[in-house]
Amino acid sequence: MELRHLRYFVAVAEERHFGRAAERLFITQPPLSQQIRHLEEELGVKLLKRTTQKVELTEAGKVFLEEARITLEHADRAISAARRVGRSEASRLELAFIASVASSILTPLLVAFKSAHPEVNVNLAFMRTADQIPALREGQIDAGFVRLPFAGQGLVLEEVARDRFVALLPPGHPLAAHQKVNLQDLKDAPFITTEPQASPDFQTVLMEMCSKAGFVPRIVQEAGNLQAVVTLVAAGMGVSLVPEGVAETAPPETFTREIDMEPTWSSMAIAYRKDNRSQTLSQFLKVLHGQLGQ
Repeated sequence: MELRHLRYFVAVAEERHFGRAAERLFITQPPLSQQIRHLEEELGVKLLKRTTQKVELTEAGKVFLEEARITLEHADRAISAARRVGRSEASRLELAFIASVASSILTPLLVAFKSAHPEVNVNLAFMRTADQIPALREGQIDAGFVRLPFAGQGLVLEEVARDRFVALLPPGHPLAAHQKVNLQDLKDAPFITTEPQASPDFQTVLMEMCSKAGFVPRIVQEAGNLQAVVTLVAAGMGVSLVPEGVAETAPPETFTREIDMEPTWSSMAIAYRKDNRSQTLSQFLKVLHGQLGQ
């Protein structure tokens, strides 16, 4: 049984006439009569009493009419809801970001995108890099701004910016008087870094930088994300090595100092699924590439 069969039956039942029902449905009378017969055969009951003058409903037909109307009403409501959501999804973009891209990259990018596509609603979610991998794979977000390295199989990664690692010092630290910091001078300092599962490669980079300076850092605390690292340093819990963009979000009482060694760089990228065919995402990437001069 198809919805059109229900619509045919309701039209005949309400018009009480095959000719008028056919005009209402924009079809001819013979196929309409045939479809009603097929419906009755499928149900195994007579729905209509036909005479030369008019059409009457059987008792079964009266019951079926009420249920058919309810079914069609639900179907129409479902169709309208699906179309409404479909239109909304087509004009919505779900983005995740890390704090250090907010002002340097994301804000001017969103201004340009909104200017080019004012009809699109952009939903933003602050999300650490590690959490963006499952969110991308499960389709919870269309794209995310992350820090590299970023191990995400099946994801496209496009570098959008990079910044160097700097030393982040707590209030009152004696090395704050220097313009540059020799890492060797921090060999006895308490270090704060991220938990391995929160940012798998950040702690590795910190360890490698200290190793080049000839020591193993004394890690006293691991934080859930880079912003938590910044907060702990600002509270005087220790020192850290962080990307410059992260250090810019630190409170003014902390100190950011260049490191007196060959720079170690941290890249930021936009990540999205290879199989994401969203037109809205394509429009966003086009604006991004324009901002980057690509």
